[in-house]
Amino acid sequence: MIDNDTRQSTRFDFFKKRKRTSRGRRDHHGEGPGTRYHMMCEAVSEKGAPLSNSASGADPHGNGRRRGASRGILVDDNRDKSQSQSESNAQAEEYYAPDQPNVDYQLCKAFNYVIWARDQMVFGNEEILSHPNLEQEFLRQLETLGKMIHKKRGDLSSSMKILESVLELMVDVNIGYRYLASNAPSFCRLSQVYINGFIFLRAVSLGTFNFVTPDEEASVTIRRNKISGNVFAHHQLMEHFSKQCEYLPSKFSADYMYKNVAIENDYVPNLVTKVILQQAKRQLVVVKAMMDVPGMDLAPYEGYVLDDLKTGEKAWLPIYMVERLSHYGFVSVDLPMYLTRRSLRNLRSKEEESQTLEKLPNDYFFEVAYLFTHCHLFETINVPNLSDRNNVYNYISKVAGIIEDIKYQRIKKIRQTLEKMAMDDLIIFIENLQFSETYYINQFLSAYCDISDNIKRSELQPNTQIGHLVVDLENNLIDSMKAPLL
Repeated sequence: MIDNDTRQSTRFDFFKKRKRTSRGRRDHHGEGPGTRYHMMCEAVSEKGAPLSNSASGADPHGNGRRRGASRGILVDDNRDKSQSQSESNAQAEEYYAPDQPNVDYQLCKAFNYVIWARDQMVFGNEEILSHPNLEQEFLRQLETLGKMIHKKRGDLSSSMKILESVLELMVDVNIGYRYLASNAPSFCRLSQVYINGFIFLRAVSLGTFNFVTPDEEASVTIRRNKISGNVFAHHQLMEHFSKQCEYLPSKFSADYMYKNVAIENDYVPNLVTKVILQQAKRQLVVVKAMMDVPGMDLAPYEGYVLDDLKTGEKAWLPIYMVERLSHYGFVSVDLPMYLTRRSLRNLRSKEEESQTLEKLPNDYFFEVAYLFTHCHLFETINVPNLSDRNNVYNYISKVAGIIEDIKYQRIKKIRQTLEKMAMDDLIIFIENLQFSETYYINQFLSAYCDISDNIKRSELQPNTQIGHLVVDLENNLIDSMKAPLL
């Protein structure tokens, strides 16, 4: 269906200034503007559509016609509903999305394992399930891919651009994995204030875990209470999980973009933001081929095979691959349906009416939205059912505004939930909480937890002084001093 924006004024193409010719100055015996206007009024009257008083009383010869009437304003205001409906249906049928691929995570288990292990070390999990075979398989894939790209350097085909994006991700993950295996991630002194006595995690059965999403929901029983799903658990309860859990991204910063820092100088808040954004870029989106794109086997990396694409055909690809393909003009990307104005307005209404957080269509909803609304990742974005390509910028800006409304409603409900907590609660569970929203939880817990717990956790964490963070803090202080207090 068409996403009609009632708050946006209707745009008429016939408002454009036209050249005046001798035809427009014909007398009333010819087919001048007044005659055409009279014929249009008669045609509309036969269909039973109401006419304005000025239209019905117009001079049939065009001598007293209303200013601008010949440009079709009255006709557009009174056109048949059936005609409008048929145009809407015609535009709605233009958009289609192919079926999502059946992803087999067992085919890319080595790739997912090293990413998962790197992420767990970033989050502070020191008891990681070891899989030497998967690690060796990942290294073989990395070496083979590196030799293949080196042999075909200079190749500008779409297949090579996809492999280059995969290699870039694998190299970055491998560097972080190697360094963090022997060096604990450090906090900077400015971010240690957010350290608290809680850990964001979920129970999983590591024996059957595919290192992406649990195949079956696991749970633990603590003080006769069954705990499952994503929870903030106090560090005193960790013995109840018996190492059958995975740590989840717990943000210490509100930023969506990370600073590109070498792993030796990187710090936990920046690393967590980086991990979340990398996972968001592995989410699948619909692309449209701008030219023929040969198929290729993505099973070792994403768990499915990409079929051949002819010009104009569509397929699903991860965002980090689409970013490079779009830059070189191979594909354009469709705005996800859950980021269209119609879907977002429905979601905003639900958030405003409900007392609890609504389940969002993607675990990385706000990160994906940020990539589409604030980052120039793609050369061409196709907005579903948008007939005028010139309005894409205005459309995306309104999408960004609606997302901010949704974010505000969710933050308000999170704060209300935290205010109702008892001081002795050791488990915090907020259903449908996004990873990007954990920043507000940590901000609250840094003041909520007992000071001795915070100090104990801080003493266990290595810290480093980051120069550019101090510069950023100084700039913020200077800006605040310049700003008026009232």
